[in-house]
Amino acid sequence: MLCRLQKERRKRWAENQRGAVAEAVAAVAAFARAHPPGSTLTEEQKKKKEELEARVKLLAELDEKYEDLGGCCLRFQSFQLSLRLPRFLRVR
Repeated sequence: MLCRLQKERRKRWAENQRGAVAEAVAAVAAFARAHPPGSTLTEEQKKKKEELEARVKLLAELDEKYEDLGGCCLRFQSFQLSLRLPRFLRVR
């Protein structure tokens, strides 16, 4: 069951990630069409271009470093709420 949940979460992640990457790449392409190479850019335009390129790079890095660390579990026991956290969030 755990493997199935991880596969489903990975699938949802991949779908959302592809959409975000596509939007970022489209924004870079639109900027490139609006400001052809060789044209002078203002400081604001340079910052915008750098930000768009950094966004594409960051999204690619996030996709490479994806790791499913699991979820958390809430349960009620005798009218008390207990929270069970994944191992990486537990305080030692």
